[in-house]
Amino acid sequence: MSLINFFSICVIMLLNASLHNLQAQYINESFQSDTLTFLFYNVENLFDDVDDPSLGDDEFSKKGIRAWNGFKYKSKIKKISQVILAANNWEATSIIGLAEIENRNVLNELTSSSLLSRIGYKILHKESPDHRGIDVGLLYDPKKIVLLDSAFYEIELADQTYSRDILYAKMKIRNDILHVFVCHWPSRFGGALSSENNRMIASEALLNQCKRLLTENENSKIFIMGDFNDEPKDKSLSNLHDKLMLNNHALLHNLMDNEFDLGTIKFQNQWYLFDQFLISNDLLKNDFGLQLYAKSQICSLPFLLVKDEKYLGIKPFRTFSGYRFIGGYSDHLPILVRLIYH
Repeated sequence: MSLINFFSICVIMLLNASLHNLQAQYINESFQSDTLTFLFYNVENLFDDVDDPSLGDDEFSKKGIRAWNGFKYKSKIKKISQVILAANNWEATSIIGLAEIENRNVLNELTSSSLLSRIGYKILHKESPDHRGIDVGLLYDPKKIVLLDSAFYEIELADQTYSRDILYAKMKIRNDILHVFVCHWPSRFGGALSSENNRMIASEALLNQCKRLLTENENSKIFIMGDFNDEPKDKSLSNLHDKLMLNNHALLHNLMDNEFDLGTIKFQNQWYLFDQFLISNDLLKNDFGLQLYAKSQICSLPFLLVKDEKYLGIKPFRTFSGYRFIGGYSDHLPILVRLIYH
């Protein structure tokens, strides 16, 4: 064996040992860490490259108008995994809510064949009856979190069509229980006012589930995340705040009801704050278990933004410009918040 070959083998062995040590260190830290990071991201049309004749995914097929194929799909998966890691300073995020995913296949790909594969995320997902074939999903780190129960609540609209389900997960984190909801409420297609009733239907469905939990236990810890297609002060969100009251004190708080330089999505020349976190009272002030650790943030990472040539300023770097593939990320920016266990 030449000296060069011997040296190469030694380097490979050292690298393998280093990776093994890093993985062991991550697993150990995952059990001990007091901080949990939550991220929500509308990934904008994360479709696989398999045409499903039962769904409205023709646009994202090889023969479709976007000429969707394996290369574009793999590129999108890689980019979404980069965003998820970069948003949390290249550390593992504990719980990830996702919107606009086609099916479980894309979640399998994202968790097993991307930069996220080392983390070992578990998946929570169910096909919804949404006419476009897009769903919400949840990824969670099983080294920190135990899933106790889950449910998916259908949203039937006034015209007897369906929107995306509301995802519910009951989770045990150390000795505490957290109730998590992931939402993607009906769009503003046709206008904000004319479509408002659809979002109110979704709002009432979520409200009923929160009431149920708080009736069972007024100290229930509830964490809600999603793309609501409304801003914090719009009727569908204020409905949750106004109807969940005890002795004139709100039981639910919107963590995005602050001043931000940007929104999470831009339409023409206007930014909107559609992506939000909401938490129940007991996550704000308590003497045990999970509690809010820091202000929520919009992850306006530089590589997620491009110059807006038409309306000036900047805008999210999307996968397509019209129907032209430009290899960006999403029309939404992700949001992130941290809870601490004490």
